[in-house]
Amino acid sequence: MKFRKAFLHIGLGKTGSTAIQTQLLHQVQTLESSCDVHFPHRLDIRPKFNGNHSFPLRAICEDSATPGRSQRLAGFTTPEQASAYADSLRAMFERGFAKTSARNLLLSAEGIGHFEYELLVKLADWLSLHTEHVVIIACVRHPISALSSEIQQRLKIGHTLEELYANPPGYKLKALFTRLEQAFPGGRMHLYDFADALEHPQGPAGAFIDQLGIELPASETPPEPSNTSMSQEAAELLSALNRVRPVLIDGSPNPRRSGLDLQRLMKVPGRKFRAPPEVYDRLSKDLQEHLDWLRDTHHMELRCPDLEFLESGQDFSSASLEHIAQGLVDGIKSSG
Repeated sequence: MKFRKAFLHIGLGKTGSTAIQTQLLHQVQTLESSCDVHFPHRLDIRPKFNGNHSFPLRAICEDSATPGRSQRLAGFTTPEQASAYADSLRAMFERGFAKTSARNLLLSAEGIGHFEYELLVKLADWLSLHTEHVVIIACVRHPISALSSEIQQRLKIGHTLEELYANPPGYKLKALFTRLEQAFPGGRMHLYDFADALEHPQGPAGAFIDQLGIELPASETPPEPSNTSMSQEAAELLSALNRVRPVLIDGSPNPRRSGLDLQRLMKVPGRKFRAPPEVYDRLSKDLQEHLDWLRDTHHMELRCPDLEFLESGQDFSSASLEHIAQGLVDGIKSSG
């Protein structure tokens, strides 16, 4: 076995995964030389590797007989192309494995929480060739606390508020971690609360480093990436646009949609986004068994801050209406 231990970071949504991956990528040489940890980063993939191993790991594990989503996104549509692509990705990882003297491996993949069981088994089989032990690390956030961010994220990829209010997004934690435990028999599960991570002096990235049991020089810590939130008004406008002008038509990008659409709407000022109270009630009922399971099985009672809801009967704020009106006028002038 090449590595004594492999840390597999399951970067659940809205738990600071981007900040963690940014720091790991920024300090990859220090991890290698001072912390005895190899963080694979020499990966020639498109788009450029940003610290998130989700895409290459999924492509490695997908069935090449029927090219999967990651392989198709990379432009490979035949079984032969998909198989060759998976082989090339494995070779990229394994070249780094061969060169490093570090005794521990670290992979960070926020998409693993959405991997099907069969993909997880293939990932476990591949890792078993290179390490003796797997430690699964996950920062877990109370689903009520994460709901606002989860809805905004899905609006950005084309969903509507109507869909998201009817079926509020949230991880089914019991199903997720049971699936991981079954795919990685003998692996150790290490879970910690996002509410605690927020209170760490270096934020979620610093909290994650502590979970690894290593120390990184604080002077090398890069500024955390900002995850821009949208206002209530921006969310409602984006939802309306997604209804009348979908992001995808029959599975293909809509030529009438542009990346600029999102950039423009994100700038609309207004009130802090918050779903209606009944949506939070619905999510609580849907996920209570999973929170109970987490408490009973992993002795975790996730903390959730108190929520403030919008006043009923309030429409767009004056600032929002002014912004939209000025934008329309400026657009008419520029087109004229």
